[in-house]
This record gives sequence, structure tokens and C-alpha cells, in this order.
Amino acid sequence: MARTEWQDLMSRFASLGYAMVGYGPRHPELPFPELQAEIDDFFAENPLLKRDQGYVDFLEMYSSAYVEWPSKDFFALIYGFNPGANIYIPRPDESLIEGHGFFRFAELGLGPVEEDDSVGIDFAWDITGERRDGVYRQITTMADYDGDWRNIPYIWYCETFIEWFERLVIGPAELLK
Repeated sequence: MARTEWQDLMSRFASLGYAMVGYGPRHPELPFPELQAEIDDFFAENPLLKRDQGYVDFLEMYSSAYVEWPSKDFFALIYGFNPGANIYIPRPDESLIEGHGFFRFAELGLGPVEEDDSVGIDFAWDITGERRDGVYRQITTMADYDGDWRNIPYIWYCETFIEWFERLVIGPAELLK
């Protein structure tokens, strides 16, 4: 994807409102080259994740992104290497490697947190190399949550990070389809 296409996509992400986008080593306006070594180390430890060039480009250009509406009815976090923007991949507060061999790279919430009709969606990559390439998702409603996220399977969702991100910028409800 060309740099201008990324800039358009990130503008559409910002239009969701209350968004923050990080600065990666190849950011089109304010590059932060100091992050390249951490990103290179991450991909050296997780080489299967480097197969999706859109994901590589996102981390190198923007590092991370998030949006959180003041109403708490929607949030989306794309983890990265900017410790101020969201979950910091090199030292996360909780493991990003889920049981069954998934690396969680993003999460989304719809509806007021902790209410029965709220929905949480985690998005992940297979890191075992034993499953189909692409983005997997795990959908949880608070009404169905039994206290253990590990009981909810990840299901294949779409082919690429770009396809996933384009669905996100269409609108949060698009990711439930």
C-alpha cells in the first residue's frame, strides 16, 4: 500500500473521533527512527507475523493507534511500540500470546463496559503456522462471559491487516459482520 493510501486510511481512522495515532520509524510526517530496533526485534521473535506486509507497514509507519469515545460506547486499541498510545508490545501489562497459539494485536469494545449487551472483540494472528493466514477474532458479550477468556475460541475473520483496518474505519459495527 502506498504512503498516500496509508495517510488516507489513517485520516479515516481519525474521523471515528477521539483517535490517537502513534509515530513509527517511517511515519510520513514525524518519523521516530528510535523504534525501528524494537520493531525489528519483535519480528525476529515472531517471524510469521511479518508475512502480512500491511501489518509491518502499519507498525513501521504509525506504531500504534487507538480511539476511545468519552461515552465509553466504543474503543479500539491497536497495540504497538509507542508506550503513550496504548498497549506497549515489548512490555505489555498482560501476555499478548493467547493459549492455542494466537498473538493478540488489537481489541475493540462496543457498548457501555460491564453491561450485558456490551461486546468485546479481540483480534489476533496465528503464531503456530498451523492455521490459515489472516486475522482471527474472538467475540465476547458480557452476558456470555464466564470469567475465562480462554474458553472463547478465535475464529478466522479476514485475509489481511489492511482488510481488517478498512473494516474498522467503515465503523465499529462492521467488525461484527
